[in-house]
Amino acid sequence: MSKLFLALALTLAACSAPTALPPSNVAAGHEVRLGRPAGTENLFVQGRDEIFEYTRHGRLVHSMPLGKEPAPGGGLAFDSSGYLYATSDYFDVAVFAPQSRQLVRTISDGVYEPLTLAVDHSDNLYVANGQNGEGDIEIFPPGSTTPSTTITQGIYDPESLAFDSSGNLYVGNGLYADTVTVYSPNGTFLRAITDGVRDPESIALDAHDDLFVANTEDGEGRTVTVYAPGTTKLVQTITDGIRCPQALTVDTAGNLYVANWANSTATVYAAKTRKLLRTISKNVAAPWVIAVDPTDHLYVGDMGRAPEVSVYSPERDRPTRTIPGDNQWIPIALSFGSP
Repeated sequence: MSKLFLALALTLAACSAPTALPPSNVAAGHEVRLGRPAGTENLFVQGRDEIFEYTRHGRLVHSMPLGKEPAPGGGLAFDSSGYLYATSDYFDVAVFAPQSRQLVRTISDGVYEPLTLAVDHSDNLYVANGQNGEGDIEIFPPGSTTPSTTITQGIYDPESLAFDSSGNLYVGNGLYADTVTVYSPNGTFLRAITDGVRDPESIALDAHDDLFVANTEDGEGRTVTVYAPGTTKLVQTITDGIRCPQALTVDTAGNLYVANWANSTATVYAAKTRKLLRTISKNVAAPWVIAVDPTDHLYVGDMGRAPEVSVYSPERDRPTRTIPGDNQWIPIALSFGSP
């Protein structure tokens, strides 16, 4: 049994929800996106072996097949020219052209068991590989299929990536590593954050570089921890409504959104105070990924009995629409990009 298969099986068993569990070879994918003009984005949903592009009104525009063997993790990211990067299978990242969404190349050099990926503001591609409790981060210059830098120091099953306003890379090291490690844009190790970090499944930074960490604690997590910009200092622990926080993100105002696998909710917290604003449970059964578009509409990718993505208008707790899936269409990553 592979490391990822075992880890996910343990997490899902512990984070039990009143619904069928997702396939055991699917890991969490987390949205990483660059800024786009508000109101012009399409929604991209990564399934087990295909990516689907939808308009903001839920109309299917494109479907993009991925590798024959589903990737162990989910990851979608866009560069500034609109090229889409996606984890494809155990040894590939697929690159799709803007607009046509035709496959233009695959990246395999340095790619093995990709858990997630991201593109920074200089269009460098970061691929987080995890294998047998180890792993690394491979950095590919724009347009290249060969990595220029490999980060290994402090990396252990890297499950989530994020960048601060200075371009520093933050890595959530899961599966009992209990760290978030930080690197300069050139890959130099800067620091490790450990206080309060317990199996960080998802991380995010707001516009002020406050760091948020979703602590799954091997399925028993009840905290999201908050850290001061540019430091290792734990400044707040959020517990209200938190139960096995599978994914999190922030909106343009700095409000925090958390997908809670174990209690079948998405919870929303106020910027600065991080007080609980509302709990969303309508159409939420087994939330796996979560995203907020530039107009602050909330998208919840659910792996319940009927896999789907539910869309919520700002400050609403009932979905304005849903995008249904099936057994082969299971949302493991969400992102937004230009049509």
